[in-house]
Amino acid sequence: TCPHKGPAIYWVLDHQDYLDNHLLLYIGETIAADRRWKGEHDCKGYLAAYCESISNAGFTTNLSIRFWTDVPKKTRERRNLEQSLIRKWLPPFNKETRSRWKTPFI
Repeated sequence: TCPHKGPAIYWVLDHQDYLDNHLLLYIGETIAADRRWKGEHDCKGYLAAYCESISNAGFTTNLSIRFWTDVPKKTRERRNLEQSLIRKWLPPFNKETRSRWKTPFI
């Protein structure tokens, strides 16, 4: 769990042993980092299907969520920052990139 209780931008990453870098799967923002993944979230379904697909292919996942807490306190400013990061890195599980990646695992 995340020890930080305030606003954050977060990244969902995977690391495969055969890669030098992490795979960026999702970027999000939250007002309460410690509670963000406790409720409903579309990305949870994608991650479950992703893990199953990776496992079926004979690989393992090493998922992690990284929180950046030095972000704007105001929701609108934080969401603007989140959107600029999504546009820059085009993570496949964000709805904003579906025109590029389609809807994975459905």
